[in-house]
Amino acid sequence: MKKVFCLLLSAVLLLGLTACAKPEEKEADAYTYKSGSTVIAVGNEASPILEKLGSYLDYDESSSCFFSGKDKIYVYASLEVRTYPENGKDYVYMLRLLDDTVATQEGIRIGSSRSDVTKAYGDAHKQTANSLIYKGGDMYLEIFFSGDTVNEIQYQHAYVQEK
Repeated sequence: MKKVFCLLLSAVLLLGLTACAKPEEKEADAYTYKSGSTVIAVGNEASPILEKLGSYLDYDESSSCFFSGKDKIYVYASLEVRTYPENGKDYVYMLRLLDDTVATQEGIRIGSSRSDVTKAYGDAHKQTANSLIYKGGDMYLEIFFSGDTVNEIQYQHAYVQEK
């Protein structure tokens, strides 16, 4: 009887601890975007990705607020890629999905509902008044809402989110 009681008590304590646990951090490459056969992950070198994406519609550069050098912004039909310089190369620090013709690998797109997001990703690492933020290694996936509807999706380098 004592063994059964101890097992039940252990199970109750374990359930109580897991119910209060913070959402788990995903693997470093857990949140990636795929455009055709091109996988884009924050922190990856930009030049092979930009080459595969082809011609951009718009380009801009400016002095970086976060990094030493110039940030570069490449705008495609449904996607925006932002890069930062380091050691003579550019790396992806932010990726924005611009319209409902593209979706995350989990199927979330602009126009999806908040419940669709939580079904796809689970509990957020952090929440603001108008966004859910999911952490994966050195990056964050931030999904913005207008009411209960997704209106912006950003993959961000942790440095941007933590500043």
